[in-house]
Amino acid sequence: MKIKGDKDYSDIMNLPKNTIPTDGNLPKRQEYFLEKIQDEARYRQALEKNKLSSNRYRIDNSPIKVDNVLDTTVVLNKILKDIFVRFQIMSGNIVDDKIIFSDSGLEDNIKSAEEKDIGNNKADIQSGLKERQEAKKRLADKLRRQLVEINNLGTVINYTRHYKLMSDSENENKIITNFLHLYKQGRLHRKLIPVHWCIKCKSPLEQNEMTHEDIKVKNYYILYKIIRDRNDLFEKYGNPQNLYFIATTIAPWTMTVSENIALAEDTKYSLVQVFENGAKKFFVLASDKVEEFMQYNFYIKYVVLEEFEAIKLKRILCSNPLNYTKTVKVTIAPREYIYVDEKNTSGIRIVSSGATYLDYLIFKDFAMGNIRSALDENGKTNPIALVYNNTYYKEVGEKIVKFLQDNNFIYYSNNVKTTIQKCKTCQEELIYRIIPEWYLMKENKISEENFDNILSRITANEKYKKEELVAQIKKINQQEKVVVSNNKCIGLPIPVFYCAQCNELIVSDMTNELIGNLFKEKGIEAWYKESPEQILKGQVICPKCRCTFLFKDSGNLNEFFKYMSMDMIDEDENYKDIAIESKTSFYRKLKGFSFASSFDEQMNTIYKAMIHSDVEENMQLAENKEKFLESNTENKTKNKDKNKNKKKEIDKKVANVVEEKEMKSEEAVKTIASKYGTDILRLWAISKSNENTIKLNEHYIINTNKAYKTIRKTFKFLLSNLTDFNPLKDYVNVLDRKDIDSYFYGIAMKFNIQIYNAYNNLEFKKVYELLTKLCKSELSAKYFDVIKYRLYVLKKDSKKRRSTQSTMYDILMYLVMFFEPILPFTLEEVWQYIWHKDASDEKNILICRQKLIKEEIDITKEAEKWDRIFKLITWIKKSINKAKNDKIIKNSLEAFITLNVKQETKEFIEANFDDVYLSLNISELNLVEAEEESVEVAKHEGVQCAMCHQYSIYIGRDLKYRYICPRCAEVMEGQHDN
Repeated sequence: MKIKGDKDYSDIMNLPKNTIPTDGNLPKRQEYFLEKIQDEARYRQALEKNKLSSNRYRIDNSPIKVDNVLDTTVVLNKILKDIFVRFQIMSGNIVDDKIIFSDSGLEDNIKSAEEKDIGNNKADIQSGLKERQEAKKRLADKLRRQLVEINNLGTVINYTRHYKLMSDSENENKIITNFLHLYKQGRLHRKLIPVHWCIKCKSPLEQNEMTHEDIKVKNYYILYKIIRDRNDLFEKYGNPQNLYFIATTIAPWTMTVSENIALAEDTKYSLVQVFENGAKKFFVLASDKVEEFMQYNFYIKYVVLEEFEAIKLKRILCSNPLNYTKTVKVTIAPREYIYVDEKNTSGIRIVSSGATYLDYLIFKDFAMGNIRSALDENGKTNPIALVYNNTYYKEVGEKIVKFLQDNNFIYYSNNVKTTIQKCKTCQEELIYRIIPEWYLMKENKISEENFDNILSRITANEKYKKEELVAQIKKINQQEKVVVSNNKCIGLPIPVFYCAQCNELIVSDMTNELIGNLFKEKGIEAWYKESPEQILKGQVICPKCRCTFLFKDSGNLNEFFKYMSMDMIDEDENYKDIAIESKTSFYRKLKGFSFASSFDEQMNTIYKAMIHSDVEENMQLAENKEKFLESNTENKTKNKDKNKNKKKEIDKKVANVVEEKEMKSEEAVKTIASKYGTDILRLWAISKSNENTIKLNEHYIINTNKAYKTIRKTFKFLLSNLTDFNPLKDYVNVLDRKDIDSYFYGIAMKFNIQIYNAYNNLEFKKVYELLTKLCKSELSAKYFDVIKYRLYVLKKDSKKRRSTQSTMYDILMYLVMFFEPILPFTLEEVWQYIWHKDASDEKNILICRQKLIKEEIDITKEAEKWDRIFKLITWIKKSINKAKNDKIIKNSLEAFITLNVKQETKEFIEANFDDVYLSLNISELNLVEAEEESVEVAKHEGVQCAMCHQYSIYIGRDLKYRYICPRCAEVMEGQHDN
C-alpha cells in the first residue's frame, strides 16, 4: 500500500484556474479591445451568417447635429441603439443602422439674407458662399471627431463607414421633392406669421430649438385716460376728466406701437369712484378684480357706480400715455387671451400685434389695426416707435417706465413670475416677430385611434409612463401650422420662382427636376451663383402671363422641414423600423409625422419605439475620491454591523464630495470613460434608460461600478471553473443532471426568457435589473456557494461535477449573449477564455449564437426541495455570522453546527443530508429533535483536512491517506462520483 503523505493536495483538486482578473482595469485594457470591436470584417461576417433571417430591423435615426462636442444625450442614445443592434445580430437577425448628421451649423455664423440683401448684391453672395466653404471645412473636422467619439463607445458598427449627411444631394432632392408634393396638396403657404426670433442667430426658431426659463418681472398697472365715449356711458356722471382704464403689461416697450387695449368677452367691468387727495377719480376694470385692486392700494372707501358688459365699452377711445396725439382703441377678445395670469391682471391688457402670440391672435381676429412686427431682426424698434425708434427693446422699456413714473401714469407695479424662451444655441432671450414666411398647414389631426396606435408601440420611461406622452401628442395635435422657412443667407433654398410681371408663384415637377439636377451636378451653391434663366435653362415660363423673366425665392427651408422630409416613408417593407429616441427627438418626430401627408402611414413604419429622457447638462465630479475613501477606511472596525454603518457614512460623505465640482457633460463622458472604462458608461446608460430624469454624476457611476464588479466576478467564477470542460464530450443533458443543477438551469432559463423579451420590447432597464439580479441574488449568493465542494473536491470527470459544469456552461453562454451588447469590452476579454469549436469562432464573438429555450423548464420537484434547503441555509448562516462576529470561529469551515429541529424538519434534512451539509461549507452537522428550533455554533475540535479544508477528528483514519478526512479518502478511491 502506497501511503499519500503530502500535505498539499492542490494538484489533485480542481481548484479554479486564472482567467480574467478580478479588477478589470478597464481604462488601460479597452484600447486593445477597441480595435477588435471596430473591425468591419467581423461585423460583415456576422451579417453574412444572418443573411437568411426573416427578422430585419432598421434603426430609425433622427439627425445628429454636427458640433464641437458629442452631446451627452446623443451618447446615451447611441449606446442604447448599439445595445439593440448587438443583441439582434447575436440573436441571428439583420440590423441596418446608419447615422444621419445634420450640418445645419453651416449657416449658423453666416449673416442673414435680410442683412445682406443677397437678391441684389453679388459681392455678398460670393462672401456668403466663401464663408460656407470655410464652415464646411470646419464641420468636416467636427464630424470626424464626433465619429471617433461614437466609435470609442464600443459600437459594433464602425460609423466612419456608415453615416450620411442631410446635405447629401440625394437627401436634398428628397427634401425639395417633398416640398413640391405638399405644395401640390395646397398645404404650403407664404404669409405674414408670428415667429420666435433669435437676434444673435438671426433666425426664427422652433420649439425644439428653444429652452425655457422662469424669471421674475415687473407687472405694471398703467392708466389709460378715456377721451371719448361714443356710447355716452359716462354722461350721467358728467363725463369726468379723471376717468381711466387700468391696463396691465409686463412689456411696457410695446406701448410705442400699441393702438389697442383688450377686454375679455363675457366679462363684466365696473366703473369705480375713489377719493384721492380730496379729488374724485374714476377707474374702469374687471368687476372680479375690484376688491383685490382696492385692497392692494389701501382704498377703504370706494363706490362701484355701475357695471357694464365688455362689449358696451368697445366704442370708447383712450389716449396713449406716451403720446396724447395717438388714440388707443378698445377691442374685445376671448377671456383666456386676457386672463393669462389670473392673479395679476386688471382684466384689461395692453396688446401689440408683434409682442406675443396671443397679441397676434387678438389683432388677427378681433382688432382693427394692421398686423406688423414691433421689432426688427436685431431686437430694435421700428420707425412707428417715433422717438424710441431704432432702440433695443429692453432699453426702450426702461425709458418708458421712467417716463410713466415721472408723469404718474403707473398706478402701481408688482413682481410676477413668467416664462421666457431662450435660444438653445446661444442662450439669447428670444423676441417675437411677424415676418413673411412659408408655413405648412396640417392635413388631419391625430385621432383617438391613432393615440392608441402610438401608445401600443412605445416603451415609455417608468415614472411618467404614458401621461406626458399623451400630453405632448395633444399639444402637437393642437398646432395647425408650422413655419418651414428661415432667412439665413445660405442654405437649402425654397424651390420656388416668381414671375416678375404678375408675381405668379411658379413651382412644378419641371422646376424640381431642374433644381435636383443642379444640386447633383454643382451643389446648392449653384442656386446662389446662377440666374433663374441658367437654372431653368429656358424650359419654364409663367403659366399665367407667359413671361420669361423670373426671380428666385430668397428664403431657405428650415430644420423642421428637413427633419420631416428625412422621415418620409422608405418603400422597403422587408425591414421593421425601430425608434430609440430621446423625448426631444421623438416629439419632433411625432410633430413631423403629424404634418406629413398621412400620419397613419408614417407612424405604421415604426414597429416599436422607446423613449428615454434627455441627460441633464452638468455632471458632479468627485475630486480625490480614492484618497477620501482610504482615509476614512483606515480605522475600520472588524465588526460587520459597525462596518455597515461606517460604509453608509462614507457613502454619504462621498456623495458630498461628488457635489463639490461641476463639469460639462461632454467632458464628463470622456472623464468617466478614461477613469472607469467605457463599459461602466454603457452599464450606466442601460441602468438609467427608463428613468424620468437622467443625470451623469460620479456618485451614480460609483454605484454602477459596484454592479459591474459583481458581474465581472460572476464571469470570473464561471470561467475559472470551466477550463477543463469540453462541451463536445463532457456535456450532460439537462434531463440527466443532478437536481441542484436542473433547479438552477430552470431558474436561469426563466430569467433568460424574461431578458430576451425585455430586449425585444426595448425595456432596457428591465434587462439590466434582471441580469444583475440573476448574477447577484441567484448565482453568486446561492448557486456558486453550494457547488464549491463538488467543483473543487470531487474527481475531475465525476458525474456530479460534469453535471454542475454543464449547467454553468449553459448559464455562461446565455450571459455572453445578454451581456455582450452591454459590455463589449469586457466580453471580448471573457471570450478569450471560453471553449471554441474553431478559430473563426474564437476570433469573432459576434457569430456566437445561443438557441433560446422559449418555454420555462418544469422544476417543480427540484424547487420544492431546494427552496426549502435555501431557507434552512439562510436561517443557519445568521447564527454562523453571529459566531464569527463574536470571535467563536474565524470562518464557516471551523463550525460545528448542532440543529435543534422538529421531527419533520429533522427527517427532511436526514433525507437530503449531503446536500444540506455540503451547501453550508461547514465541518460537521449534528441533528437533534426538539420542540423549540434553534442553531448552536461551536468551534470544531478536529484537525483541518489537507484536501477539503474541513475539520475532522478522524484525519488519517484511512492509513493510505495520512492528512485527509475519511470523506476525501473515499473521493480519492472513486466514491461520491455519482
